[in-house]
Amino acid sequence: MPHENRIARNRLNFLWKQLVDEKRLSTWDNVVSDIGLAEYDITRQGYDFENLDDESSNLGQTPPILFVPLPLAELRAHPIAPECLEHMKYSEYDPDDSTWSTPRHCAHNTATYLDHCMSGFRPSLAEKNTCTDFICSEFMERENLEPLCPPNPFWFGWGLDGPEWQTISATSPGQVDGQDVYANLTLQTVHSFYGVEGAMHYHELVVIISAMRNRARQFKVDDMDMDDDDEMRELEDTITEKEWDEYDRVFPKEARFPVLMTSYFGPQHGRVFYACMDGQQLIIRQSKIYSFERFESAPIELFTRLLLSRPLADPLLSLP
Repeated sequence: MPHENRIARNRLNFLWKQLVDEKRLSTWDNVVSDIGLAEYDITRQGYDFENLDDESSNLGQTPPILFVPLPLAELRAHPIAPECLEHMKYSEYDPDDSTWSTPRHCAHNTATYLDHCMSGFRPSLAEKNTCTDFICSEFMERENLEPLCPPNPFWFGWGLDGPEWQTISATSPGQVDGQDVYANLTLQTVHSFYGVEGAMHYHELVVIISAMRNRARQFKVDDMDMDDDDEMRELEDTITEKEWDEYDRVFPKEARFPVLMTSYFGPQHGRVFYACMDGQQLIIRQSKIYSFERFESAPIELFTRLLLSRPLADPLLSLP
């Protein structure tokens, strides 16, 4: 699969250069048109993310959806400890509070609450948990999911964060038998705009392309080097493209680089994206907009299940 990997990497580098670095599709209203996307072989499709429990159905789509959410029954069978829930304050939207009802603030509150839903202590699973990382939950441990944090080289470069947006968290599958097998990424992002139904915002596109490109370029680093934050920061600031190419890639056979992203924005809403490469084409599936203004009607379970999705192997691609 090296040929397909090279095609995907080159294409993602091109898209990043054109659309992130040079901002070719940036508009005054922050909305990206489907016509503009098509000029770069990017297809955006509306999609229902509430029916992804059938693995065979996910894999049978073109291109396949390489994630399956945590089963709802499993989520409900292992609730968060009451003492943890007491500290998980959910902030409902208050339009009369001009200080704390800005899109960015409300988006950040929503993302933080869902992050706690991922990592909250679940007593019924605790005895089976061997994870020593304080931000690794019982479900993440069981599903072999790990937080992907700086200074990992995945975070090198521009695009994941910006003046009007921020990638709050990134989760990736852990190794299998000592090997990096799945390139899947799950992201939480917050934005300073108001959402528009049926349209994609430029900042959302920027994060998707940057995450996929960074994953395709991500190189192997010794664990001991990763522990030296200053050394990694210096490497990020000084590494050249030639030096970058001398490193071994973490995923030299991957051709899709799938990303599942939750996006939060004003007033207090969010949606889901799934993106992957299909040859030279970037396919982006997009959900409807969901309201998080009121706790009782907010899709907390749906988003938690999606954020705790486990990866699926692409049947058309050979895995190491």
